[in-house]
Amino acid sequence: MYSILIQDKKNNGHFSFLQVKKEIMNETVEKVEDDSGNLIDKIVYIPTGQFENVIYEEESRDKFEEKCTELLRTYNLSELRFIDNLQYGVDLVWENSH
Repeated sequence: MYSILIQDKKNNGHFSFLQVKKEIMNETVEKVEDDSGNLIDKIVYIPTGQFENVIYEEESRDKFEEKCTELLRTYNLSELRFIDNLQYGVDLVWENSH
């Protein structure tokens, strides 16, 4: 998973994860018929119209790069740290030395 840390403008030593609004979804199970005519359970997510703030995480590297490019319209590159949360629970921080 990829995440983004943003540097606090008032305290340069403090970083926080980028947060985004995400719609809360209700999970429901529906019975549907498969190709052979058997009934199977299918999980369906229904939007509730309510939102919550969550830490931005992305699995797709392409979508992550799009988000990084979008953020460069608002933040300086020096204020951003791009994080790769490896499946082993270790964070890697890429430092831009330019």
